[in-house]
Amino acid sequence: PGAGGSLGTGLPGGQSRGLERYADAIVICDDSDEAGRRATARAIPILKSAGRFVKVLTGPGNKDPDEFMSMHGENGPVRFKALLEECGSDIEYKLHRLRGQRNLETTEGRHRYLLASAEVLSSV
Repeated sequence: PGAGGSLGTGLPGGQSRGLERYADAIVICDDSDEAGRRATARAIPILKSAGRFVKVLTGPGNKDPDEFMSMHGENGPVRFKALLEECGSDIEYKLHRLRGQRNLETTEGRHRYLLASAEVLSSV
């Protein structure tokens, strides 16, 4: 009762309320595909509204957590723990996503990135 992992692309609001008894910070580690990115985008405000510090882990090479651990065999858990310790905040995640969606080699791309980044940062 109270807390559990979200499944697939959903994080019910009730789950976030139960988490406050267990942790001040929550790491979101959804799949790296488009559905996972949408689930992460939906989960961030839910968790933040529950007063949690939110970090986001995105597996290297767009690997899902289970794929990443399987790929590294018996070292998988240790390597995954290192990723957990190094992952950034939800703000860093959003800025990274914005950067990947723009061509920073062009003036227009940099301009669009700066405008979008300012919008994200102004919400903090």
